[in-house]
Amino acid sequence: MAVNSPAIPSAIQEAYRLASEGRTAEARDILQRRLRSSPRDSTLHFCLAGVLMMSGDLVRAEFHYRQAAALSPRDAEFLIGHGVALARTGRGEEAAAVYRRVIALDERSFMGWLGLSSALTSWGDFAGAEDAAARAAAIQPGHPASWTNRAVALTRLGRATESVGTLREGLSHVPGNPLLLIQLAVELNYVSGPTAREIFDAHVTAGRAIERWQGGPGTIPVRDADARRRLRIAYLSPDFRSHSVASFVEPILRGHDRGSFEVACYSGTTMRDGTTERLSALADRWVDVTTLGDDALAGAIRADAPRSPGSFPPRWSSQMTRR
Repeated sequence: MAVNSPAIPSAIQEAYRLASEGRTAEARDILQRRLRSSPRDSTLHFCLAGVLMMSGDLVRAEFHYRQAAALSPRDAEFLIGHGVALARTGRGEEAAAVYRRVIALDERSFMGWLGLSSALTSWGDFAGAEDAAARAAAIQPGHPASWTNRAVALTRLGRATESVGTLREGLSHVPGNPLLLIQLAVELNYVSGPTAREIFDAHVTAGRAIERWQGGPGTIPVRDADARRRLRIAYLSPDFRSHSVASFVEPILRGHDRGSFEVACYSGTTMRDGTTERLSALADRWVDVTTLGDDALAGAIRADAPRSPGSFPPRWSSQMTRR
């Protein structure tokens, strides 16, 4: 990353320190001040975009990633950042075009092929997504995301048996990986052959892998044992959109007795649509968590806990939005 001013690296370091402490507004202000004096510094645009992503401002983040990539068009890192932002704002076709530029710079770019597979999946080119994910897996077989991306694409193509085989191949490279085990448990529901017990055991194995990954099951704090209190219920999903999950959850959200329950939804939905807007209107509290990692997400849920008598175990819940 090219830095055009000797004062900029220290500003970036300070901004990243503040952002890591959750002080994203202060970090943003530092970078914006620097940009006013150095508006063509691609690194400043890139770093500001990252801070904006952390704070959930996806639209402005995409703008600054685009500026960074335009100023340094051969910087693959800047292009990848732009692709991620486009994908998270539901612009999968544009994201695919950006990832193809990354691959043109380096045909063995793992992140280029992986990002392309995700982008193609988001707008329905499953054959292209499967090919891109296979290329990513060949470059870096120890990364689980390429195997899960390929498995999802194969299932969408009606090739669920191959999907299961792909996940098992991935597990031979990354034994016990929870992301692969979760996806395998899902995919076993789409193939003939496995018994109900085998499918159940696959889900148990995935659950135990999640617990090991997160350091054990979470706890449910109970701060108020008064049975007359208003209970907060939280739902966490990446599929608050036109998706089968929404068909199940919408009548539940509509049916809650709001005199007895307060409903919170933690949304990891990157492709917002009309269904997203409709569901958000049914929640007392709607929290966009698309930019949060697992630890930050668990922290956000715990931060809400003092206002409620209890919550679902955040360590378990945090994984479900990543499936």
